[in-house]
Amino acid sequence: RRVSPPNRELMAQGVGNMVSGTLGGLPVTSVVIRSSVNVYAGAESRLSTIIHGGLLVVTVLFIPFVLAMIPLSALAAILLVTGFKLFNPRIVKNMWKRGFRQFMPFATTVLAIVFTDLLIGIIIGLAVGLGFVLRGLITSPFIGKARARPDIGEPARFKLAPEVSFLHRAGLVRAFEDVEPGSELVIDASRTEHIDDDAVDIIRNFVNIQSKERDIGVSLLDFGGVIGGEPETKSYVNIFTRDRQLHHSGASALELLREGNERFVTGTTIERDYLRQVELTSEGQHPVAAVLGCIDSRAPAEIIFDKGIGDIFAVRVAGQVLNDDIIGSLEFAAAVANVHLILVLGHTRCGTIKAACKGKEFGHATGLLEKLQPSVEAIKSRSESFDPSSSVTIELVSRDNIERVMDEIPKRSELIRDLIAEGELIIAGGLYRVESGEVDFITSDDKPQAAAEQADG
Repeated sequence: RRVSPPNRELMAQGVGNMVSGTLGGLPVTSVVIRSSVNVYAGAESRLSTIIHGGLLVVTVLFIPFVLAMIPLSALAAILLVTGFKLFNPRIVKNMWKRGFRQFMPFATTVLAIVFTDLLIGIIIGLAVGLGFVLRGLITSPFIGKARARPDIGEPARFKLAPEVSFLHRAGLVRAFEDVEPGSELVIDASRTEHIDDDAVDIIRNFVNIQSKERDIGVSLLDFGGVIGGEPETKSYVNIFTRDRQLHHSGASALELLREGNERFVTGTTIERDYLRQVELTSEGQHPVAAVLGCIDSRAPAEIIFDKGIGDIFAVRVAGQVLNDDIIGSLEFAAAVANVHLILVLGHTRCGTIKAACKGKEFGHATGLLEKLQPSVEAIKSRSESFDPSSSVTIELVSRDNIERVMDEIPKRSELIRDLIAEGELIIAGGLYRVESGEVDFITSDDKPQAAAEQADG
């Protein structure tokens, strides 16, 4: 398929129209009808267009009386047949799929051309299309809006559209009026290429006057200094500070992970400025949880729980097995970094668990796999048929291993046991489903029920 450069065609038409006008002729144009007729006749090169033009010149100059003898009704019939050949029902179907805003200008243009004429129909279609564009400009100065979530320390976020004009004044005013007093707001212009002065005035007035009256903390991102007043280079970033860490308990920390996983599964994760988080956490960290997970590349804790830099400790080892180094790492997280939650995170379709079920031995992993055998034997004793390759078997062993590790951590660590007794720390479990991204959370209250279900199975 060859695509003709549109500028070349426009230049050729411009030269042709100047020459035609100088000689007293009418303007010329190249239309799709003649091109399509050439293609249907078997044309394969640009030579067909030249021949077509030459034939038109010869007939107009030398036999115009013959052309005048052709009935207009016959010409109309030819044009109708050619037009129907060009029509493809898929075009209408595709325009309908694009939505009301795309389909209405298209349908209006077609109907207007049919019931008036070509020029008037196109003008009507352009007017309708322009109306939809103006309506969108007036009502939506943003390509993304997110409400504040004070419970998780997340500010409201307004991401401006690529073009913000004077038509957006009303939309900006309404959006700023809806911001809750006492909250945080990030106004992001990273995708914006142009902001009219009228829109800048609205934003400047909100930043320098209204936000202070309503105790709203405003951060500006990528405005390039056009607003003035407040610093524009630093954007609000949601990180765990010492105060926020102390505010949480083990139960609330578990709820934060639960909500983060829900956002991950539904595709509504929080937008983060990771470089800014690096800067803000460079002097210290105040994570709210420690996650003991597997080394599987499909189960990165920060991503599946929608957490940022400095939010959680991540301890990873195949099969979540315990040794002195792992326990020491968890003790550091609990006693020094003051996390309120230790989450033991296993996952479905775990290769380590599968190898343990099959009793494999290889290299240094042999000792690691032996530590998983209590869970393997427990599931064998509860199952009439034990298939080490079955995804159901692997899931049952994974869950049993999670619960065993949850019990074993406080048994092997006096420090962690004391923190649990003081109410400063809780231990929970989670089974991450690699098929869906969901995490099934396991608490101490859930374990007897899970054991009964496994026994029934």
